[in-house]
Amino acid sequence: MSTKQHKPVVVVVDDEESIRYSFETFLSDAGYEVRSAADLQAGYELLSRLQPDIIFSDIILGHDDGLEIVGKVKELELNSPVIVITGQPSIDTAAKAVRLGAYDYLVKPIVKENLLQVARSALKNKQLKDEKERIREEKDHYRNHLEAIFANVDDPIMSIDNSREIVACNDAAYRIYRANANSSRESGVAPDESAPIAPLKGTLASRSDNPFLRACADSIERSLSHRESIKDERRTFTSNQGQQCLISINCSPLVDKRGLSLGAALVVKDLTRLHLLEKRLKETSDFHRIIGNCHKMGRVFELIRAVADTDATVLITGESGTGKSLVAREIHELSERSTYNMVTVRCAALAEQLLESELFGHVKGAFTGAVANKTGRFELCNKGSIFLDEIGEISPTLQLKLLGVIQDREFEKVGDSRPVKIDTRIIAATNRNLKEEVAQGNFREDLYYRLNVVEIKMPPLRERHGDIPLLTEHFITGFRKKYNKQISSVAAEVMELFTSYMWPGNVRELEHAIEHGFVLCRGEVIEIDHIPQEICDFPPESTFRAVHGQMSETEEKAELIAALEKTDWNKAKTARLLGVSRPTLYRKLEKFGLDQS
Repeated sequence: MSTKQHKPVVVVVDDEESIRYSFETFLSDAGYEVRSAADLQAGYELLSRLQPDIIFSDIILGHDDGLEIVGKVKELELNSPVIVITGQPSIDTAAKAVRLGAYDYLVKPIVKENLLQVARSALKNKQLKDEKERIREEKDHYRNHLEAIFANVDDPIMSIDNSREIVACNDAAYRIYRANANSSRESGVAPDESAPIAPLKGTLASRSDNPFLRACADSIERSLSHRESIKDERRTFTSNQGQQCLISINCSPLVDKRGLSLGAALVVKDLTRLHLLEKRLKETSDFHRIIGNCHKMGRVFELIRAVADTDATVLITGESGTGKSLVAREIHELSERSTYNMVTVRCAALAEQLLESELFGHVKGAFTGAVANKTGRFELCNKGSIFLDEIGEISPTLQLKLLGVIQDREFEKVGDSRPVKIDTRIIAATNRNLKEEVAQGNFREDLYYRLNVVEIKMPPLRERHGDIPLLTEHFITGFRKKYNKQISSVAAEVMELFTSYMWPGNVRELEHAIEHGFVLCRGEVIEIDHIPQEICDFPPESTFRAVHGQMSETEEKAELIAALEKTDWNKAKTARLLGVSRPTLYRKLEKFGLDQS
């Protein structure tokens, strides 16, 4: 099916009927649709109604000036070219017509070929103007559409040209820029909020003193210089109010169809509020890996929270099986380094040469069997944390090398002399008394003090019997899934045995005892017969004395008060929490002069 072509519309305004007839005849035969008017007002009406492609107008229309039609075309915002007609040609008339905006000039008598040639030229001019207008409107539409999107996006967006100048930005970008515009201030002097702010457009990020822009400058430069796409790169800066801000930067190079660079597009996510909320959630939530609510474990939790946000080296001490590795993991997860790796090294499990290679890596050919380069654990967890378990077992040679790493934050791979820089948080653990090891000459004193910036002492299970019911429930829940059994609890006599036992293997031994019970139990409750024999053979004695005999009176009283406060001074609940009988509890309350009402 053919589509009917639109005929170009021509309006002719002339007070001579013969002229109008000639135009209508010549132009109609050439494929134009022609409408004519005998005076200026009739011509105005045709222009308003038809919006023609071409207009021919006589200069003299009775008592009216035909050139006024040029102004009417502008008033109606038409792209229609106006060709003026005159029977009295002069240079002044022609100049005036062109000055007012006429497209061309025809002299009577009208020659058909000249008329059609001018009409074709004028129509082409009109079509070019229409296409230009269409493209402009289309660009305006896209621009308005993009501006609407930018205005409704909460994340700062900027475009940067190849000269590193910011050429466009949205309101969110300007807000964060303005909020940090007065960041340079003297101590105790508030910034002048009324001071004029330099425009963001035209600014060079690399030369700006605005901390927000400075935080973005390196990513912008890499994206422009190397055409590198930056994805979720985190940066911190101090805001105008002194707040530590965290942003995530995405910066991508912009190229045209020929592959030529147009600049870069930068999108920034402000993660500060989310980061603070996550941090608060971590600080207020329970520790998911460590189970316990006794007084001593409360102190452990306080220390974990206190050191997590620092880069201080931490030494975790305590007997085997007390959960030192869990504490190390909690410190890492609560820290700013939690998005990077945490690597664990069990120092006692490897010979000296192998341990050195594990920690620092080696180059090919460094020793027999070194058939390829190896990356060490320190390098693998750069920007993260390294947990050196059983640190008291390392040799004097490695002690010296580790001391150098802590002091200089660099090391050399085995077989290589080139230093490797690292930014790694060190957490160490030991079940030895390192002070005694230092006194006996087995451990370097300088290394001990470098490691022991903050010490977290893990209490043995015999000093936290009140946590045994919680730990028991936790392990039962885990083993229920592992063994697919419906075991729900331990018998009362088993719990009594658990709370009187000294647990030389600590929490790990309790876990193994419950797993032993899961293996043997065929019902829903673990009985005495399902418990390891060495625990059942433990001689009965005063539970409270066995548990607390090694504590000072001050510690013992603090433990009692903490338990009483947790139970709202309910004696029965307090006795169960501490794992003691009520008579024993009453004796201790009397001993410490605590209210028994």
